[in-house]
Amino acid sequence: MLNTIVAESLDYVASELEKRVGKKPGAQKLQDTVKALLKELVSKHRRIVFDGDNYSAKWREEAEHRGLPILDSAAEALPVLKSKKALDLFRKYKVLSNRELKARVEVFLEIYNTLVAIEARTMISMLNTHVLPASLRFQTELAQTVAATQATGLTCDETVDQLETLISMVQQLREATEALAEAGSDAPGDLERHARHMREAVIPAMDRARQVSDRLEAIIPADLWSLPTYEEMLLAN
Repeated sequence: MLNTIVAESLDYVASELEKRVGKKPGAQKLQDTVKALLKELVSKHRRIVFDGDNYSAKWREEAEHRGLPILDSAAEALPVLKSKKALDLFRKYKVLSNRELKARVEVFLEIYNTLVAIEARTMISMLNTHVLPASLRFQTELAQTVAATQATGLTCDETVDQLETLISMVQQLREATEALAEAGSDAPGDLERHARHMREAVIPAMDRARQVSDRLEAIIPADLWSLPTYEEMLLAN
């Protein structure tokens, strides 16, 4: 794709030069024409030039100011390949026919949708079979500790607060897991709409569930946590 885009640009420059200098131009005329054309190109396309970090928030703000498209995900970027401009480009240089390019977009969208769906189902399974059971076991231990302490006539306000916080987090985990399952089962059939749904509903639901799970991981005792921790994965080798 990049080669095709560059080829189009070089084709345009070469065609413009040939048209402007005519046949057998002198060295000075050719040099002056090249300079004039380059000046036009830089002036026309200056808004895409940025010398800073193209992944920074600053560039995003600048791109919006310049009126440039901002495509944050594959769900937004892939359909652009079916735009008239893209179809014309690849057909013109006989790289891909319109049918071939559209077919590739459909395949890429299907792959995107399938991978996100697999990730969502895997996350739901991990939350239900690892994170939630570990959280409930810790909740049980805290509840037993509170009951045993209070049975002696002593108070344990901090432990009670910890138990109440854990109960609240477990409820948040249940709600986040249910929301993720619901988002994953509510996907439309159309590939593009499906991809947008994955990006706008499923992935944010995964992020919310991940945040709750991370908070639980930070407080659940190691002997109850059945998944590898970040530290264990980083230091595994």
